[in-house]
Amino acid sequence: MSTEVKRLFDQFVNGRNIKGETLTDIIKTAIVSASKKRYGEEEDVRVDFDPESGKIRAFFKRKVVKKIKNPDREIGLKEAEALQKGVSTGDVIEVQIPAEEFGRLAIQAAGQVMLQKIREDERENVFNEYT
Repeated sequence: MSTEVKRLFDQFVNGRNIKGETLTDIIKTAIVSASKKRYGEEEDVRVDFDPESGKIRAFFKRKVVKKIKNPDREIGLKEAEALQKGVSTGDVIEVQIPAEEFGRLAIQAAGQVMLQKIREDERENVFNEYT
């Protein structure tokens, strides 16, 4: 999938005259939007996108606790230690969201957000070119 994302990224940057940084921000915004649609608006999500490889990774923030009361916001100490060495109760860590957890609808929503933002950027570029 990363090679396909990379190919599409290059195609948009070169073919539609969109800056790489702008498209990177659009992709990140779209993935955050899809994550919030799938997991809830209150979810704290961070997205990494590497335009050179096309690799996209998304992360939730979870509080490390001894006993989990809210699995949507907390992670057990043993599980947290397996992900990140040296954590202790009360720390907040980032847990990667597996790509397969994004549902079809969330992916479609991300695509719609991307197309909307790309169109906005293209309109702005045309406007700036003639002003």
